[in-house]
Amino acid sequence: HLLRAAAALARESGRPAHLFTAADIDDNLPETPDAMVAVDDVDQLGAEAQIALFNAFNRARGNGQSLLLAGPSAPLGLNLREDLRTRIGQCLI
Repeated sequence: HLLRAAAALARESGRPAHLFTAADIDDNLPETPDAMVAVDDVDQLGAEAQIALFNAFNRARGNGQSLLLAGPSAPLGLNLREDLRTRIGQCLI
């Protein structure tokens, strides 16, 4: 799977990496500086997890994190909070 491979490559290069599925996320995500945070099944995130991912977007630039997300469709087709869906849509797809 692409997310597992990306996390493994980040770790091999000495960068912290965290890999989650939607079911793993509750109301927060790691704030590890310079980490890669990968989230699979973004379309299945619950309400609290969607807020956590939105907050992760807001702090990612400031703490050097990279977010790598996977889902079944383009961001505008995902059933997510509008602010999160548009934030994801602003990224490289």
